[in-house]
Amino acid sequence: RAGRSAQPPGGYQPRARGAPQPAAAVSSPGADRTPVGYPVRSCQRAPAEKRLVAELEKLLPEAGFIAEENSNLEKAGEFNWIIDPLDGTTNYAHGYPVWCVSIALERDGRSFVGVVYNPILDELFYASAGDGAFRNGQPIHVSTTTELSEAFLATGFPYDIRESDDDNLDNFKRFYKKSRAIRRGG
Repeated sequence: RAGRSAQPPGGYQPRARGAPQPAAAVSSPGADRTPVGYPVRSCQRAPAEKRLVAELEKLLPEAGFIAEENSNLEKAGEFNWIIDPLDGTTNYAHGYPVWCVSIALERDGRSFVGVVYNPILDELFYASAGDGAFRNGQPIHVSTTTELSEAFLATGFPYDIRESDDDNLDNFKRFYKKSRAIRRGG
C-alpha cells in the first residue's frame, strides 16, 4: 500500500503481508526455474495473483483474466485483466530491487488502462488511454529531449537471448554509442 517506506536495497525483505520471500531464502529442490536457471517458486507468486484476481473481479465481474501463474483463468471476451504479480522475477530472485506488480485492462484485445506498483520505492504508476500518465497522483510525461546524443535510454532483452539471433544486441550497441547513456534494469 502506498505510503509505507521500503527497506533499503541489498538485503531488503518484502513488506506486504503474505508477500513471497526472495528465492535465496526459500530455494529448494523442485523450485521452478526462470529461463536462465534461477530458482523462483510458483507458489511464491500464486497467492499474490489469487488476491489480485479476487479484488479485480469485484471491480469488473464480467472481465476475464490473462495471468502468468494460473492457466485456469480464461479470456472472457470484451474485457480482460492482464496481471503479473511479480514482474521482474529474475531481479527478485537475485535480490536486485527492481521488480513490481503490473496490471492492465484490455477491451477487445486493446489495452486501455495500466497500473504498475513498485513496492521498493513505494511508487504507483497508472495511465488510461487519452487521460495521461501519473506517478503517485502527479502527472508524468516522456522526455522533451530531441537529440539522441542527449537522450537517457532504457531497454531490456528477451528471455531467449541465448537462443535467438533476434536478440536486440546490434541495436543496443548502436544506441549506446550515440546516446548519453543506456540502462537495463530488467
